[in-house]
Amino acid sequence: MINKLLNSINQNHDKPAFYINSQEISYDDFSNIVANIQQTILKSNTGNNVFGIITNDDIETYATIVALLLLGKCFVPIDPKHPNDRNFHIIDQAELSHIYCSDKSFLSDMFLSTQESKLIFTNNLPSSSIDIVQNKFKGEDLAYILFTSGTTGFPKGVPITYNNLNSFLNAFLSYGYDFNSSDRFLQIFDLTFDLSIFSYLFPLTIGACIYTIPKNEIRYSYAYTLLEDHRITCALTVPSFVNFLKPYFEEIDLPDVKYWLFCGEALQKDLVIDWQKCIPKGKILNVYGPTEATIFCTNYECLGSPDRDKDYNGIVCIGKPMPGVEVLIVDEDLKEVSKGSTGELCLSGLQTTKGYIKNPDRNKTTFFTIEQDGETKTYYRTGDLCFMDQDGDLMFAGRLDSQVKIQGFRVELSEIENHARSLDFVSDAVALAVSDNRGNTLIHLFITPFLENKKDEILKHLRNRIPEYMVPKDVHFMKTFPLNVNGKTDKKELSKLLGA
Repeated sequence: MINKLLNSINQNHDKPAFYINSQEISYDDFSNIVANIQQTILKSNTGNNVFGIITNDDIETYATIVALLLLGKCFVPIDPKHPNDRNFHIIDQAELSHIYCSDKSFLSDMFLSTQESKLIFTNNLPSSSIDIVQNKFKGEDLAYILFTSGTTGFPKGVPITYNNLNSFLNAFLSYGYDFNSSDRFLQIFDLTFDLSIFSYLFPLTIGACIYTIPKNEIRYSYAYTLLEDHRITCALTVPSFVNFLKPYFEEIDLPDVKYWLFCGEALQKDLVIDWQKCIPKGKILNVYGPTEATIFCTNYECLGSPDRDKDYNGIVCIGKPMPGVEVLIVDEDLKEVSKGSTGELCLSGLQTTKGYIKNPDRNKTTFFTIEQDGETKTYYRTGDLCFMDQDGDLMFAGRLDSQVKIQGFRVELSEIENHARSLDFVSDAVALAVSDNRGNTLIHLFITPFLENKKDEILKHLRNRIPEYMVPKDVHFMKTFPLNVNGKTDKKELSKLLGA
């Protein structure tokens, strides 16, 4: 990937590389910024290989990421909007001695005062006509560390190597999709979320242009403006993004879209069918993968047809593993289940990390090794329930933590959601299980849009399709669901509305 990245930057010169905050930046200009930042890194480097980057939506931030990758260094993105305690934990865990930031105005006074000695600012560097440097490095060297939410309240550090990153790129390129330097990619994600890495790094390796969302803008409305006004050809989003646009589907026509990738959440079949009409010439891909398996690691090409796309409980198939990815579906004792049986999806292979940094206890419960095909393999436990059909495709069946027991019966919350969504007037549905003060598990159903007078109709509809013990105790209506910083439906915020 890194060789492709440097060749692309050098070959595309006056072509646009980024469109940020209504400003177009050419590959030549981007190259100059990268080279100047590299000189600063090299001058300040005291043998460190891991560097922090404050994630701002500006060209210096993206240039710093590329500068570090080309030098064979490791970057750790830090969102200045996140709580200081969380960010200080990340800095401590990653042992960051240098943190690059484009502008101090993005940082809180507390962050500035406590991290002053580590901060290096990149927005006013002197410009000079120098070439980009590419260092030699080993495949097992770290490319980045992303910190994801942890059950202890502290984020877990996921280390991804250059081998992991290269394996991802080669696997994705092996599908032969028609991406080229004329493409225009949408980048809607916060830079601490691994889907962003595909959204900016992949287009840079082919000489395409990346269109980003300024932090002071309303993300989804600004993104739609980019889609329409700048004729975006390729996008990776979570399904919640398209769900947000649902009220406007009849007016939306995006004939320039070639590829639309969905990831990060379960994808509803009905959404695919409706969205396909809005992107009539586009191919829809449902890709799946946790941060621990490098961006995404399975792929399913949707056909946008109700009788041709595979689904389970209304959730679109996540497809087959990408080349170099190995999957294992296991029971509670980590024994492989038979084809067609549901169990926990576990991942191994070229894209998978070997464990979290400085977290031996979590590594013991989340990773396991087995002897397979004459070698010892490490598998990552995703916490996702899946089964493999007779064609070798993986069907997503929910989360281990969304499978609950009610009156002794095992209940899959996604089944309730699917039946609720089958009503024409329901845009989206989320089922949550909470415990009352007597220890009983109760189901609450959240529905968009706000249609309070439809509660009885929804409950009657569900009673005709599921056992009484699965019928929600109550139905709650909302205009829109709350979203987290990565654009996913925020179930924690929904739980707070119930006092849970």
